[in-house]
Amino acid sequence: MKIERGVSQRYPQFYGKLRESIVTTHERLIQADLATPDIKKYLYGVRVILSERLVSTAGKAKPTESVIILNVRLLAVRPDQLLRILVHEVAHLLAFKLYGDRGHGQAWKQLMVTLGFEPCRCHSLDTSKYRRARTGDQVSGLDKSLPVGLAQRAATVYAVAGSRVGRRVGSREGEIDVRS
Repeated sequence: MKIERGVSQRYPQFYGKLRESIVTTHERLIQADLATPDIKKYLYGVRVILSERLVSTAGKAKPTESVIILNVRLLAVRPDQLLRILVHEVAHLLAFKLYGDRGHGQAWKQLMVTLGFEPCRCHSLDTSKYRRARTGDQVSGLDKSLPVGLAQRAATVYAVAGSRVGRRVGSREGEIDVRS
């Protein structure tokens, strides 16, 4: 796996920990008899990107692009979770490569167990300080009488729409106009 340099220069200690985690992951693959020449060649081409843009996601695998994206802000605070997250994402890549499995299916679960981790879909890291507030009160002119969930969805669409006034948000009851 190749670590892309960009953001990693701002997190030198994390970069070192990531290198250790990659070596440990490789050792786990060898112990599980998964380090075939074909798999080694495949994983050698995988790019690991450190992102400051991820908010609540600890990591993301893109099997068709042979890319793993890691949330550097979150994992720099909790480096003890790095190996588990990296193995989680490598299991996604291998499940896709070996079985065509996307997501958290049986092949992924079996790979996680084989690599020594519980097949858990989600992490339990605190992401509250990285999340953006998303309430209807932040959008001027939005009807505050809307149900909270619908107001949040409307605020999100409105924020994405930007200056395109008149964007409509669908709901089960019909559509709501979010014009200011």
